[in-house]
This record gives sequence, structure tokens and C-alpha cells, in this order.
Amino acid sequence: MHDPFRFARAFKGYWLKATQRRAADEWLQSATGTFVPEQYTWRANQLCSKRNRSILAGTLRSIEESAFDPSNRWRIANLAAVRTNRQPLRNLARRLEDANRAVTPAGMLRATYLITDGSSPLYNPAKTQQLGRFVESTIELLEPRTASRAA
Repeated sequence: MHDPFRFARAFKGYWLKATQRRAADEWLQSATGTFVPEQYTWRANQLCSKRNRSILAGTLRSIEESAFDPSNRWRIANLAAVRTNRQPLRNLARRLEDANRAVTPAGMLRATYLITDGSSPLYNPAKTQQLGRFVESTIELLEPRTASRAA
């Protein structure tokens, strides 16, 4: 039997999940400590998972390595900025890979933005001068703050 509303239900489910993810990300952008509201723990766990950390670190390493490769497959990256900021990018990749140290959802969202958004300093030539500081502040944002550290 053909269900004429199957597509509508699937679209509604996708839309609902995307809306929930946006709401969670909006709140989690400021999650620099260890507290996460129960309704957003699923997204925080997703962002901070070992798998996600590994994917982001691997992507950073590939971009950084390709900046010095004449056959460069990452032609969209701002390679001059990548070459200039090689060490900070390596530090960020190492920090993401360090599974023994917790990370904040806010830091993971910022690292994701750096790698996936075309307007980030990693890709936008107009923001070349901002890349080093952006990467350093992302590393700082990955560090969970305790109540005593936040004060």
C-alpha cells in the first residue's frame, strides 16, 4: 500500500531534528563549563564524542599538510594563512585528539565552524590576519571552566 504522507512525515521529522539541533547549538555556544541542561546532553555528547574530535583533527591535519603540497587537494582553504599559522593549527589538532582531556561543547562548535564554514578565517582571505588568534581562542574555549576558574 502506498502511503501518500510518508514524505511529509519524513520531512517533518528532519525539520524537527534540525530545529532541535539549532536550539541546542545556540545554548551550547556558551557552554564553557561542565553543566549542560538535560534537553541538550544528546547534542553535547555528539559534539564532544571521540569520533567527532577525531574527524575534526584529521581534517585540520589534512588541510595543514596540503598547504605545503604542490598537488594540493584543499584548494578552497586560505593556504597562505594556513602556512603562516601551521603551529597553532597543529596545536588545535593535538588538543582535539587528546581524548584524556575533556572539551567543552562551545569549543567544539567553534572548531566545527572553523573547519566547515566558508566565512571562517580558515577559508576567507579577508580574515587571514585573524586565523592565528581565532585558533588560539578556540583552544582556550575547549578547556572546561570550573566555577572557581570562571570567576
